[in-house]
Amino acid sequence: MAHYNVDSVEIEINHLFDRLVFRVNQRRLAVLAEYRNRCDDITSRPRALARKEGELNEMRNQTELCLQMNQLHNFREDFLDEIELALVEVRRAQPDTRAVFRSQPIPLEKLISELGEVFEEEILTVPRYQTMSSVIVIQNGRAPGQLYGTNGVAIDSDNRIFVAEGLLLKSVPRISIFSSRGQFLDCFTPKDMRFPYGLAIHNDNLYITDTVLNAIFHYKTATNFPFVSKRGTEKGNSEKFGYPENLTVSTNGEIYVAECENNRVQILDSSLNHLRYLTKDPIIRPRDVKLTAKEVYVLVYDIPCIVVFSYAGEKLRSLIPINNLCLFFCLDSADNIIISEHDGHHIQVFTKSGDLIRTIGEKGQQPQQFHHPRGLALTNELNLVVVSDNTDFALQIFVSP
Repeated sequence: MAHYNVDSVEIEINHLFDRLVFRVNQRRLAVLAEYRNRCDDITSRPRALARKEGELNEMRNQTELCLQMNQLHNFREDFLDEIELALVEVRRAQPDTRAVFRSQPIPLEKLISELGEVFEEEILTVPRYQTMSSVIVIQNGRAPGQLYGTNGVAIDSDNRIFVAEGLLLKSVPRISIFSSRGQFLDCFTPKDMRFPYGLAIHNDNLYITDTVLNAIFHYKTATNFPFVSKRGTEKGNSEKFGYPENLTVSTNGEIYVAECENNRVQILDSSLNHLRYLTKDPIIRPRDVKLTAKEVYVLVYDIPCIVVFSYAGEKLRSLIPINNLCLFFCLDSADNIIISEHDGHHIQVFTKSGDLIRTIGEKGQQPQQFHHPRGLALTNELNLVVVSDNTDFALQIFVSP
């Protein structure tokens, strides 16, 4: 009969038990891992399906938009052909007016009366700046009368063009003033300013944003451009600015400021005192803001588009999904939307409902070409003014006939 040492048997049993526990734990961990993987797979499927559905919906929307744009383009081409045929008929009916057609364009009102009321509504809705016949250019440079590091642009009641100039660490901030035909008039250096960006003019008041100092400067447009006041990042001020890019002024003198970092549009009085916010809800990274008689248009950066609000702050609709980086836009008298596509190197014009009317310019270094266009505005004569950076032509004025 074999004899066993109780202690050695106990030790062996303990070893076997430890190995058993280790294997059981390994199996348990493997089962848990498999369970978690299956759970993750089950829970991820709805998200993957939702993403796929979103991608398909986006593709469908883009396809529908392309079809609508093609239809609009075809309608426009047909309409222009009809106008050309009508002009031919008018010239045949009135032979003595042919010399006038060759020497100078017929005034719009006379053309409408000759073509009849059939085309009246369509012709009147074509903005005048879209029929430009020539371009005036201002050269890039640091001398007075040239422009360097252009940003925002604004037009005063005397039809003078104000342009903000400034490059970080590379130039002295400056505001240059030109006539509506590109003649250099004056320039001045804003006091204590680092980086002038957006401009807005109301009566004789000039408001300038500084995105480095997070401040707004107030000047007068009178001789010597006297300084009035400044509001910036004062301590304890809960309404301090967060990267104020562009601003605009209502007819009653209220200033609407697009604050990119604070995700809001702040409204000030004419003395730069805080009044209210456009809406309590965040507006994700607003870059520019413009006003119509009844609505507020905001250019947002997060998902580039134009968001339209009521003056009470109610979000009404979103327009124009934008494919390229855009920093500035403006509105014409018919509330058509004119956008400078910074990375698209062109200007696009949309109706107030968001339909594309036309594209102006392309990438290049020649007149009617752009390289990262920035600020833009319409003169009182409805000439389109565009400032560009990194190009030989720092400012271009598209002159209508």
